[in-house]
Amino acid sequence: MKRLLSLLAPTLALLLCSSAHAGMVSAPNVDFGYDSGPDDNGKVFTDTGKGYVQISNDRKNLGGNTGPSGTTRIAVATLTTNAGGVFGTQTFDSKVDPTLGVYNIVLTLTDLDPNDQAKFKDLKPLTFTFTGKFTGAFGENPPKNGVNSGFSNVGSIFPDAVKEGDMGSYHWKVVLDSYGYVGYPSSGKQGSLGADVTASKVTSAAIVPEPSTMLLSCLGLSLLGAARWRKGRRALLTLA
Repeated sequence: MKRLLSLLAPTLALLLCSSAHAGMVSAPNVDFGYDSGPDDNGKVFTDTGKGYVQISNDRKNLGGNTGPSGTTRIAVATLTTNAGGVFGTQTFDSKVDPTLGVYNIVLTLTDLDPNDQAKFKDLKPLTFTFTGKFTGAFGENPPKNGVNSGFSNVGSIFPDAVKEGDMGSYHWKVVLDSYGYVGYPSSGKQGSLGADVTASKVTSAAIVPEPSTMLLSCLGLSLLGAARWRKGRRALLTLA
């Protein structure tokens, strides 16, 4: 039995230490509110300095629910293009200016769970800032016979797509990585930016002692195993 304990103690110590990071489960049907929009006037200019993509700033005081899976998608902003009076191609791709096409989106989440609002007196919102970058180009042609035409292959990359934080009883994760195609100026085709919002809760398996207590417990079990092993080895050497 002692030998078995000697063998198992280090393993138990590792299991105890590693279990501190387990136990997050999705939280379904959690109500939340959100505001989202650009951190400035929302105009992201092309290489001409005239044309731009306009990021809307009208997503205010909206409500959402994480749904049965604990994750839901929200519309963060709508997008339109504006030629700025310039005909021809305008691009966001530049080797000279790496900041061309860069934009910031600010998203604020509020916890609308009735239980949390009753439980927490000072329930502060979470505010995240995401950085993205438009790529590609668009262009508007001069009208011909009263007909407008143009093209757009504008896209977006999301180098800073994931943000997380705790609010109320939940851990919140937002992934802003959804882009909907935006057309050339006279097409009337609006684009979009979207994000997935996930709420999680800590399960009982993740409720662990204070870090110092947990560290001492892990160290104690490890030392116990080592001591048992040394004692058994000395006994074997004595018999030999």
